[in-house]
Amino acid sequence: MQKSHNIVVLENEETNALAVALYCWGHVPSIFNNLEDTLRLLATSSNQFDALIINVELNADEVSRLDEFLHKSSLPSLVLDNSINRNLTQGEVDYLSSKTDIKKLVSWLDNINKPERVFEEKNPLFTLIYGSHAVGETKASDVIDILKVARKINKELEITGVLLYNKGWWLQVLEGNFSAVTSLFFDHIQKDKRHTNVTLLVLERTTERHFANWDMGFYSTQDEQDSNLSWTDLDTHPAGEFIKQKLTNAQEYTKYFMK
Repeated sequence: MQKSHNIVVLENEETNALAVALYCWGHVPSIFNNLEDTLRLLATSSNQFDALIINVELNADEVSRLDEFLHKSSLPSLVLDNSINRNLTQGEVDYLSSKTDIKKLVSWLDNINKPERVFEEKNPLFTLIYGSHAVGETKASDVIDILKVARKINKELEITGVLLYNKGWWLQVLEGNFSAVTSLFFDHIQKDKRHTNVTLLVLERTTERHFANWDMGFYSTQDEQDSNLSWTDLDTHPAGEFIKQKLTNAQEYTKYFMK
């Protein structure tokens, strides 16, 4: 049985509208059937929008999946207070997400013409980059153990990428199909108790694997004998330019990987 739900997109730096959008495209495509024109209008209008409401029809299974995603990604699921509801004049609000990446989302829509096209392709590639802070002391042996597990899992999931560690900070690039990289991030990486402040920095479609021949290699600033720990900063790391380009708006992370 279908039930109408309202998803509110607000200006909130702590959430990521693009992540929600990509998830819904992959799992609940009907959400975006009539969204393209609305988003473009929002992005190009000179008026200041406090919020955008998207009304969608979801069945119980789709609601469950959306609830699970919002919970795992730490996106708030709530009903706004009456004063905001009156301003929106659209009735009950079921989900709250961010408007931060609206213009990026609109640009992406322009590039592909129709959002459905992305998921009509067989296993389109996506790049996911996250940053986090290690809990407690992380030794070189700990990093090597993590790398061994990551290599095994990622090989099974056909995920490529690079894992970087520096002075308690992690950066990882994952490349693979949408379901593989998002499931790995939300179901496993984000729940890992060995790190905190896990932040999704980039989730976007890509046309090629930049680390196809890598084995989830990593580096550390520690002066270790292991050849896997040979890189000292993003200026000398082979993946440095790619990562710096992708993380131009995430200086709080890149600064920990620069001299």
